[in-house]
Amino acid sequence: MRRAMRNRITGVLAMVLIAAGGCSIGNVRRPPDGGSPPPGPSNSAPTSPVVEIRAADVPVTTDFNQERVDFVDANRGYALFTRCGTDTASSGTTPTCAAVLLATTDGGRSWQRLRHPRSEAAEQQMIVTRDGTLLLRAAPYWYRSTDGGHAFTRADGGAEPPGAFQENLSRFQFNEQWNQIVDWRGGRARPLPVPPVPEPTSLAYRDERLWVSGTRAGRPVVALSTDLGRTWTTPSVPAMPDGDPAGMAVEIAPDGDAWFMVRPATGRPPALWRHPARAEGTTPWVPVAADGLPEQADILVPIGAGTVAVGGRSSAGVVSDGRYTVVDWPIVNRMFHSLVDGTLLAEEHEGDPLLGVGRAADRSWIRIVLQPA
Repeated sequence: MRRAMRNRITGVLAMVLIAAGGCSIGNVRRPPDGGSPPPGPSNSAPTSPVVEIRAADVPVTTDFNQERVDFVDANRGYALFTRCGTDTASSGTTPTCAAVLLATTDGGRSWQRLRHPRSEAAEQQMIVTRDGTLLLRAAPYWYRSTDGGHAFTRADGGAEPPGAFQENLSRFQFNEQWNQIVDWRGGRARPLPVPPVPEPTSLAYRDERLWVSGTRAGRPVVALSTDLGRTWTTPSVPAMPDGDPAGMAVEIAPDGDAWFMVRPATGRPPALWRHPARAEGTTPWVPVAADGLPEQADILVPIGAGTVAVGGRSSAGVVSDGRYTVVDWPIVNRMFHSLVDGTLLAEEHEGDPLLGVGRAADRSWIRIVLQPA
């Protein structure tokens, strides 16, 4: 039995969701639901319509549920199977869940069973972070592995990972209680100097570059720090649409380019800008043409080489070379995001993950199927 993959913790999301009527987007707060379906296909492009079924027998009995399957990159992934019931040995009312932990290093062709640090617990959960760390929730504890699931460190915690593990989720996060951006190091959250973004909506960090998007006096703004948040600059954003934004996000593509995406509140398609990875901090953002981009492009994911993958409820496409082109990818009406190596990971309706392997718009798609013995 398979269960749909749970959404990654917001601080770990690589995807960018720009939804009509919402302005809290990206990895600061949870994204809102998407809007109405985008228009149907209007053009064509080289596509990857064939989905390879990559099925593998796994050392799990059929009475376990597939709780979650997640990947670090095109090769490395983890799977958690659970079987939950009631502990009748004591009072007969204590819920308990058995867990089986699996790992793959060959893209799901084969899976090996790992020793779960607490295979019987009241609650079982698995999180795979963007840096490849494996986090397990086995109530009342959390466990962390940085070596592929062979050794674990334990920490107390509640529903969310404890402070000792927050850095693995995302070094820089927005602390809503303090209303500040914090730097998680050594298990402690240290507030950063306030950036010139009074109302932040998203954060993106890579290669010593920390981007923060948000609004200032009702207008979209993006700030950049190249010294871990000690000082900030605000590169100009030319050709900004008039009116209040309905949503915005800043994201970093696998090749290091930063992207700023803004949905106008006036019913127009999202507007895009690109900031090259090696550009000076004061370099203005470069507007990116996207002729034909649907108004309700629900998910926008920068995937490198000047390309943005676009998802919607009735079609999928890419923005490249100044225009939007429909592609026959199996991500229509599905959540998806980019992994650390640029591979796209989508969620199948039955809970099986879909890997989009390749570069930019040239991708092959693989459905990962785990078959209990």
